Amino acid sequence: MSKSKIITIFIIVEAVLYLWFLAIDIITVNDSTAVKYASVILCFLASTSYLAYDKKIDKRLLINAALLLTVIADLFLLVLNDYYAAGVAVFAAAQTAYAAYLHFDKNGIAATVILRSVLIIGGVLFAYLWLGFSWLALLGIFYFVNLIVNVIESYVFIPKTGVTLAIGLTLLAFCDICVGLNNFHALTGILLPRWVNGFVAVAMWAFYLPSQVTIALNPMEEKIRV
Repeated sequence: MSKSKIITIFIIVEAVLYLWFLAIDIITVNDSTAVKYASVILCFLASTSYLAYDKKIDKRLLINAALLLTVIADLFLLVLNDYYAAGVAVFAAAQTAYAAYLHFDKNGIAATVILRSVLIIGGVLFAYLWLGFSWLALLGIFYFVNLIVNVIESYVFIPKTGVTLAIGLTLLAFCDICVGLNNFHALTGILLPRWVNGFVAVAMWAFYLPSQVTIALNPMEEKIRV
């Protein structure tokens, strides 16, 4: 099977799964977990299949590793709906893999480590003063800081890491903002308007799967520098 066919089949199947679980979430009260998780697994499998076909061992394996970590994290958070700290920790590891991909050539690595460390420490101190100590909050801050810095740096490094990574991480950030809003009441005790809760409940995955599909396409970008 040609590279272009792998990409085409992947996008078509993901589009079907995307419309399927959105229809379930919007129109029915049925559980769409199986469809959602299958769509995430497919992102990893498509990336793996493409790299196996391409037969190149290079930094793109870091993207593949991040997608595998995402599959594991979603097993905890989506399928089992438990072990939240473990799930967030694995998501944080995925962001570390993206950071390693962005700085594979060691360019700017000292500056990014300092920036990330300062933001993480500041975020942890703020969370501690507001909510008290929590491993879940600590892991969440580590994850989100690395995600936001990865988003910014992915645009800076587009010539060498590809536009798909930048778009995918941006969509992932939108997803996580929706996740935060979805849990806003539990964290703060403040009620948001009902329409906001209804919107973010659907928007989380409306952003999430496209983010994973776009990231999975990154190793397939023909102009990527490896």
